[in-house]
Amino acid sequence: MDWSDLPPELLTLITTFFTKNSDYIRFRAVCSPWRRAAQRRPRPGFPAQLPLLILEAARVFGPETNRRVDNIPLLWEAMDSNCRASSHGLLALHDKARHLVALFNPVTRSKIMTLPSLPQTISKIISSALPTPQRGHRFFVAAATISGAMLFWRPGYPGWVPVRETDGQICDITYHKQQLYALNTSPPLLMVWDRPTSYPTATLTLNGGGPPDQSFSTSRESKRYLVESDDELLIVNRILLQNYYYPNVRTEGFEVYKVECLLDEEAAVSKVEGLEDRALFVGDDNSYSVDTKASSCVNVKANCIYFVDFYDSQHVVKVYHLADNLIRLLVSFNKFKGVEKASQSWFAPSLC
Repeated sequence: MDWSDLPPELLTLITTFFTKNSDYIRFRAVCSPWRRAAQRRPRPGFPAQLPLLILEAARVFGPETNRRVDNIPLLWEAMDSNCRASSHGLLALHDKARHLVALFNPVTRSKIMTLPSLPQTISKIISSALPTPQRGHRFFVAAATISGAMLFWRPGYPGWVPVRETDGQICDITYHKQQLYALNTSPPLLMVWDRPTSYPTATLTLNGGGPPDQSFSTSRESKRYLVESDDELLIVNRILLQNYYYPNVRTEGFEVYKVECLLDEEAAVSKVEGLEDRALFVGDDNSYSVDTKASSCVNVKANCIYFVDFYDSQHVVKVYHLADNLIRLLVSFNKFKGVEKASQSWFAPSLC
């Protein structure tokens, strides 16, 4: 009997026994009949989706899997593309040959839309909303490139539009409360655009009072992330260490700041000493904040930052504890067969 021919009533009954999001994702990714049998939204009280870390060969790691590496059949389409985790549970697949960018839903295994050709290598890509036929032109897409530029596109545009030239490089972008934020490596450190109708216009800049500049020498540097957390916007400053004894860049610690937008087109930040019940997952593509009080967060520690580091010639996931400023090892991937390295891509697939 073909598995796709199982009765829909039986398939629907099976989904009622799921207790983990990874089971739900696997089930919906098998085939169209199985996907139709599952509800578009999990039943009430179903655990919230935690971020997954994209590994090699369509494998993922996540805190809810009890430190296991899982095979989830949702990433094979990305094998021949530059794959970036995008917003709204989508993947952005950047074709290496034709430079076309496709937004792809890995759970429903459907291509949402194809964006214009982009020759530059993408470091991050976000959309203001999930692209649907009902939204028409009422959304936009912003992309940051590894060269530090930022580009903008919306339906109806023939191609990508460069946003704003800066003295530094764009290191992170996000869409928060109907505004587009860009984090820069030099003043202005933070730029904000109102929800654009045709072309973004800077409305707020952060020139001073931001995270203290680190020495960008060969012995010390930093990396910064924008993270939405409990209706607030955070700047996470990741302090890196590199010297003669540690030729590979390693993480020394973190600092967290909250962005406070004030009147008269000014913005300020204040240092955050603790995250209370929340935990952060920071990475190159997306960064997430989760409520550790949720039922799905039994393996996630509060007031901590989860990140990928490189230690002793291997990729590892570590946890930074803000309470005591200590970094502890969570998992090393060298013990998993077929996994030699991990990306810096945390990814939260949409279950819908």
